[in-house]
Amino acid sequence: MTGFSFPTQGKLEDGTEFDSSHSRNEPFVFTLGVGQKPGPVFLTPETNACTPNFLNYSPVNPITKAAPIDEKTVAAAGNDASFYMKAAASSDAKGSVGSLVPCRQCGRKFAPDRLKKHQDACVKANKPRKEFNAALKRVEGTEMAKYAGKNRKQDLPNKKSNWRAKYEEFIQSLRYAKKVTEYEKEGKDLRELAPPPPTQNPDLVPCPHCGRTFNETAAERHIPKTRPPPMNTRRR
Repeated sequence: MTGFSFPTQGKLEDGTEFDSSHSRNEPFVFTLGVGQKPGPVFLTPETNACTPNFLNYSPVNPITKAAPIDEKTVAAAGNDASFYMKAAASSDAKGSVGSLVPCRQCGRKFAPDRLKKHQDACVKANKPRKEFNAALKRVEGTEMAKYAGKNRKQDLPNKKSNWRAKYEEFIQSLRYAKKVTEYEKEGKDLRELAPPPPTQNPDLVPCPHCGRTFNETAAERHIPKTRPPPMNTRRR
């Protein structure tokens, strides 16, 4: 680099004399701090390394450990100081990982100063939504709005489960399947085997006229249609 050199001997502004003349064979590096002039830092066996000298720059006694950032330094920096510098300078920065507070809604952990803001948003996000009724929304603002939702079917009472009858039918089907397997092993003709007992579904309604079974809704439509007409007893 031409036209640029560093002084090796001289006197500082406070009157302190310094002598940093070393041989060219001795290793050294230059430190450059924020708003400071670069200065040589010689690598000695004691230090073996150096760090950037951000504060209290001195070419005579260069520091090899970064100075702690206090609150006054951050306050003097004003709005230009980054968020990380403020976090490092705060008294709560040490051990902040251990002081996280869990959210009561989702269980995630946050810093105490950020917990309230998160909980307000977390409660809104996990709030159960009201069921959307497309029929009411469709007739909203029309004359049909006062009639909408009135013709809903009432919930039918829960029927008693006929589990014992279903269990007996299941046992009978297993026994019949076992007989079929025995007939096949013995080489008998399956046509000689009696047909399985008819299964009856208690949930179905039998028609008294044709004997067919239907569910309740279909039975209400079917039974009146198959009912025989009344006999004409009038005499001619």
